[in-house]
Amino acid sequence: MSATGQGCTVWRQSRDAAWVDSGHRVMALDLGHAGARPRALEGVAAVIWRALEEPQSVDVLLDRLAGDFDGVDPDEMRGDLARFLSDLDAARLVTASAG
Repeated sequence: MSATGQGCTVWRQSRDAAWVDSGHRVMALDLGHAGARPRALEGVAAVIWRALEEPQSVDVLLDRLAGDFDGVDPDEMRGDLARFLSDLDAARLVTASAG
């Protein structure tokens, strides 16, 4: 399967997002909104952020994460990922589009 999948929603970093990666932490900021506050992304959040440099479907992201977190309930992981992407979307750091 390609990173974007066929006919599914794909997520990517927003064009207005600026970010700095220090290795253990990513600091991201929406430059398109004057009142935006920087977001610190660590651990799994930073892994997901880095993956979103290229458009990714939720299924592809889940496949990537499943290899690193063996034994985690897939439904729980899917819910956590959906909430995280929604949070980043609300902060205008990511965008979603049809793949």
